[in-house]
Amino acid sequence: MDKTTESVWQEMRRPLQRYVARRVQNVQDREDVLQNIFCKIHDNIDRLQDETKIQAWVFQITSNALIDFYRTQRPAVSLTEFPVLIAVPSETEPELAAEVAD
Repeated sequence: MDKTTESVWQEMRRPLQRYVARRVQNVQDREDVLQNIFCKIHDNIDRLQDETKIQAWVFQITSNALIDFYRTQRPAVSLTEFPVLIAVPSETEPELAAEVAD
């Protein structure tokens, strides 16, 4: 196999930067995504069987990295942020307690 991470970096760096920049607004996040992409390329380049398909392979890695990035960006919601929707019946509300129990 002739392809190395360095040769892929030289060939694909600019197109990947543009591709990721259109999808990730924050510069630091963009750099993190690109770093992740090239780590995956480096870790898996020896598994590439057909060098003629390297662009498709790299863009599949990129697509997966972007999906992973957006999955981790989901806002976490604290349970304390939700209003109390059901009040716990007090001893003075036996009818409500029986209704809720049913």
